[in-house]
Amino acid sequence: MYDDALSPHVAKVEHAVKALREELRAILQKAIDERRPDLSVAEAARWDTRYAELCRLRGETTAPVREQSGDGWRLSSDAPHADLERLAREIRAVAFRLPWPEGWSVKFGELTGQHAGLSAVTLYREKLIIIDQMKARQRGEDDLRESVLHELVHVACGWDEDCATSHLFHITLNDARARTPRVIPAWTSTAW
Repeated sequence: MYDDALSPHVAKVEHAVKALREELRAILQKAIDERRPDLSVAEAARWDTRYAELCRLRGETTAPVREQSGDGWRLSSDAPHADLERLAREIRAVAFRLPWPEGWSVKFGELTGQHAGLSAVTLYREKLIIIDQMKARQRGEDDLRESVLHELVHVACGWDEDCATSHLFHITLNDARARTPRVIPAWTSTAW
């Protein structure tokens, strides 16, 4: 296939490429291993950026598989996630007049443990909003709208704005409520 004079050079280049791939694989694995669940939001974002860059260098275009559960939450497997996210995107467009934040998604799930009393939760590290499916069914459309709005305000204000004490959070939430119409009841009756 190659000229006999080039064969040793081609073999060296192929060996070097293989060694670089192995080194890159080791770096990627180290990045995954070192990313612990107790990292701060900023540290987790830094690792996510590093992981994305390593995937890009490896020629991978797919995003990592989203976690299905964590401390106090689990995603529902049989829920209309796409319908919920479409609703959340529409609410965000009306309430904030902003595009959807990159990497974020909204899913139905079950909140337990530390989140057991909540209708919804925003997980910044995972860039995920979870709406408790059973509570949303029991409480109806108005609570679903309120839960989605509340969590979208968390995303808009950032993780360092505590909803119990932050004036920015409450001003933003009240403004979003004023701009957002009620959820159309047909959405929940046909989707579930």
